[in-house]
Amino acid sequence: AAKGYKVENFREDSLLNKAGFKSGDIVKRVNGMSIETPEQLIQAYQKLKDSTNIRVDVERNGSTITLDYQINR
Repeated sequence: AAKGYKVENFREDSLLNKAGFKSGDIVKRVNGMSIETPEQLIQAYQKLKDSTNIRVDVERNGSTITLDYQINR
């Protein structure tokens, strides 16, 4: 099985959609932190909740894509 967190079934007006995610993307890294379990995704979220720039490496259709998202506070 692919390591990472699979993103599926989110609303069109969600932050995931605005950040460029597509249903079926597998999150591999968030700001350099490896994501292999839901717990690691939660840890990354907690570390990044005050960040203004988030860089996410996702696997999409067998290729790795980097999504950069700026958060306006």
